[in-house]
Amino acid sequence: TMWRYENTGQDLGTAWRETGYNDGAWPEGAALLAAESGATAEPIRTTLVRQDPLGNDINTDYFRRRFTLSSVPWGGRLQLRHVVDDGVVIYINGEEVHRFGIADGPVDVNTGATSHENAWEGPFLLEVDNLVEGENVIAAEVHQAGATSSDCVFGIELSAVTSEPAQPSEVTLVIGKSGGSVVITWEGAGDVYSAPSPTGPWTMVDGATSPLTVTPDGDAQFYKVGN
Repeated sequence: TMWRYENTGQDLGTAWRETGYNDGAWPEGAALLAAESGATAEPIRTTLVRQDPLGNDINTDYFRRRFTLSSVPWGGRLQLRHVVDDGVVIYINGEEVHRFGIADGPVDVNTGATSHENAWEGPFLLEVDNLVEGENVIAAEVHQAGATSSDCVFGIELSAVTSEPAQPSEVTLVIGKSGGSVVITWEGAGDVYSAPSPTGPWTMVDGATSPLTVTPDGDAQFYKVGN
């Protein structure tokens, strides 16, 4: 997909993420948009620079894309995957919907991220309540782990979840990857159980709430949600 992007090292504040912001002067390029000499999860289709016009290293890059919906997906449920280096905050119609590798709280051009090499992360299930029929805007700011970081990578896959939300007798279970951890997200009634094999024995995970983050220990582990 094509993205407008701004990577001159400026601090754009917060206005850039809003739907009415004029990004017409920004360059446009296809994802992946990156400055990376090593391997990438997808081909690089737009090459970014890593220094501003004065030769200073760039810490934060900004990206925007407009997309049109003929109707709002059921319940505003979206599924997100991304490829970033190092961290990212993502907004839809001006509201934050996801952050990865960046601590909670306000962010600016100097905010750092946890070091992370580009890889597909997700899927992450989003509940978005401000989608509209017609034009919407997804915006993202990618931050580096340090001022001398030599690479930057950005790409997003966003899908509408158009099935009806789970009824009380139904359960929707999504298992995704985030760094070295596994993230388990579910909707519907029931407890979470784990087992070393598909046939059991199954043990309830005490106090588990969605999303549940699990750090693998090298042994196979299976999960289900039920009563």
